[in-house]
Amino acid sequence: MGGFAESGGPGVLLERAGGGVFTEVPVGGEEWPSLLFKVWGSSTHDVFVVGDRGTILHWDGMAWTPMESGTDAFLF
Repeated sequence: MGGFAESGGPGVLLERAGGGVFTEVPVGGEEWPSLLFKVWGSSTHDVFVVGDRGTILHWDGMAWTPMESGTDAFLF
């Protein structure tokens, strides 16, 4: 899984599903970062990514949801 969202617009994260096929999972809106740096997950329905401007996104198996980090710093 990885990818980026263009600053001020929608972007795409890539998800590798069963069978080794990559699919695009759109993320969008002006609140999304220009860069995403790290990915961590404990299962296919509990994945986190962090990026610039304090961005934390959580994947629940269906959609990405932003989480509050309390900072505007780059998160690695």
